[in-house]
Amino acid sequence: MCETKIGVFMMKVNPNITWLPMGEKELAINPATGDWLLLNGRGKEIFLAALDGADEAELNKAFPGVPEADRRELARAAKSGDFLSQRDCGPAHSVSSCYGGSFPKLAVMNLTEDCNLKCSYCYVGAGEGQRELMKPETAFRVVDEFLAMNPEGSVNIMMHGGEPLLNYELVQKLAEYTDPFRDKMLLSIQTNATLLTEERVRFLMEHDVSVGVSLDGPPELHNQTRPLQSGAGSFDQAMRGIRLLQEAGCDVGVICVMTGKCAEHIDRVLDFFLENGIHKLSFSPFLEVARGKTDLDNIASPEQLFEAYRRIIDRMIAYNADKDEAEMLTDKLLLNWAKKIFLNEHDFMCTRAPCGCGRDLLGIGVNGDIYLCDDFINDPDFRIGSLDDGPIRRQLLTTELIETKCQRAMADLPRCRDCVWRSLCAGICYSGDYYSGAGGVEETPLCKFFQKLIPYLIQRFDQLPELPVLLGAAPRPEPPREIFVALSRRGGQEEGLSAQDFADLLRFHTVGKNDTVYLCGDEPTADPELPMMLRAACEARAKSMLVTNGLRFAEEDWLQTLFEAGLQGVWVEIPEEPAAREALAAGLERYFRLREKYGPRFHPLTLRGQVDTVDERLLPALKRLREDDQLRIYGRSGKLVSNKMLTPLMRTMQALYARGILLREAEPSPESSGEPGADLTEPRERLLWIDSENYAGRALERFPARLLTPDP
Repeated sequence: MCETKIGVFMMKVNPNITWLPMGEKELAINPATGDWLLLNGRGKEIFLAALDGADEAELNKAFPGVPEADRRELARAAKSGDFLSQRDCGPAHSVSSCYGGSFPKLAVMNLTEDCNLKCSYCYVGAGEGQRELMKPETAFRVVDEFLAMNPEGSVNIMMHGGEPLLNYELVQKLAEYTDPFRDKMLLSIQTNATLLTEERVRFLMEHDVSVGVSLDGPPELHNQTRPLQSGAGSFDQAMRGIRLLQEAGCDVGVICVMTGKCAEHIDRVLDFFLENGIHKLSFSPFLEVARGKTDLDNIASPEQLFEAYRRIIDRMIAYNADKDEAEMLTDKLLLNWAKKIFLNEHDFMCTRAPCGCGRDLLGIGVNGDIYLCDDFINDPDFRIGSLDDGPIRRQLLTTELIETKCQRAMADLPRCRDCVWRSLCAGICYSGDYYSGAGGVEETPLCKFFQKLIPYLIQRFDQLPELPVLLGAAPRPEPPREIFVALSRRGGQEEGLSAQDFADLLRFHTVGKNDTVYLCGDEPTADPELPMMLRAACEARAKSMLVTNGLRFAEEDWLQTLFEAGLQGVWVEIPEEPAAREALAAGLERYFRLREKYGPRFHPLTLRGQVDTVDERLLPALKRLREDDQLRIYGRSGKLVSNKMLTPLMRTMQALYARGILLREAEPSPESSGEPGADLTEPRERLLWIDSENYAGRALERFPARLLTPDP
């Protein structure tokens, strides 16, 4: 290890971490695990110090100007992540570990390899004289064996082809055969939609068959790549089938092959899908196999792919901003790439290493032959056996193909072992790599594509933290709540709310990063456990606001303790007594001085009071209010002053009003709780009132977890 000096620490630079410049920041990434952080200069210093073993006290001393919440987050990442690991996240598996109680749950069955279309890129060469149809007993046996291998259910039987509706009799029989098992399995079909009729759509809907459609966009693109066997376009027939599905209430999802022309005209393609009520998409990569080998003009270059996905991402961000989850525009592959990069989720079989080939799915040929993946159907090098050779489970446990073909950890591939993106990359698909001839040695167009896409997504995420949500990779966060915790009540009480009680309450009410916790009551700064409560709010990743009279701000050491504990904002009710206002003004000077020291990210100030309480004593503080501060006043002044006689205070007030900092509000009503924001006109779901008198020292399960409005 080499050494570098940062601050007061002599640090060892860990060789498992690669540092890459990204604009004004640096990306720290462990290629073996895919763990990463995007850091500014000070963030890098704190991260390296924590990685080298600095404890909380040492970090507090070395980096006093950084909010404690930031220091804790960086220290947590350094100590709980896999930044030091040398073991790749995708090691090869043996047969015994692969099938230790878990077997493939997806069966892709070719009901026929015949087809009424002649797609230019068809990877099975469908429709070229293949007339054989899968027999019902073959299909039923696959269903039986998959259910037996997965007694807890979650089985998916997909009817595929060729065009599976050319074997519609089997589609009907299979739907009826599987009706009793629908609590354990999904039956789905992938079709070109040209052979759908009202009667067939009604049957599929009645039997709860999930339908996916293959469509390459508007007619000028679709007809070029997906003609009928006669050479005529198939667009009109396909759209007729889609309309029948939509009229029956089916939310149609579409597979669209990402050819060069599709990438070049991606905005036109997206416009077409949205105009036709189609928003669940899966842009499928082009495979150089069967007819795809002679259709090389349709291969998209890495540059074309990147530009296309850059536009897809931009369109999704704009379109999904105000959409419910069910209405969002999504691309299945992009969604799973985002899950891998941002959420560290590797649950999709085609973006994992080793992939789901032979583990999550099997391809079943028309005659009952079993293959590692449906992409390999009819390729003898990837044939496991046949249904005639015995139970699928036994064949999986004894085949040598799992050992010889499916041990494709990224670190084992010559082209990937030195790539910094290998654990975030989704270009490991075995069939694409195999049929392109790259074989894990040569870079593929997808390699160059991901080398551009991954850093682009990380930089967009830095600019827009909502990106995983807008790409469909993460659920929308819960609506923000305002949570008022009364630490004490006027008149006092025998038993207060301890810091442990406070932390338990935050967990009990699932307080999180979208919530704001107001620490209020008679005067919360009198509670000696207040710093520990602020730390608990910081641990919950909630925004903490202190509701106070501000008089203790004069104690600079105590105020700094609150900043160190994670205080993120202050709400001060301006006192009516002149002497108290003078003390508040002095305390605010210290508050502003510390706020400048700790940086501009947090610590907005809200001052609230009657208009007559805002006098010259507060003028120095008013002049230091910034854009995210607020001065909230109510009531009317008893003085009438000419504009020619404006005082410095009045001019300051006018300037604050012009900047949007000064706000007028209605007089507090008798029904109001008297706490900031706790107005009974607020939506009920946004307010949660926690009173120390009700909770202190009592078992939490005695109290409901429902949201409450504050008592008037």
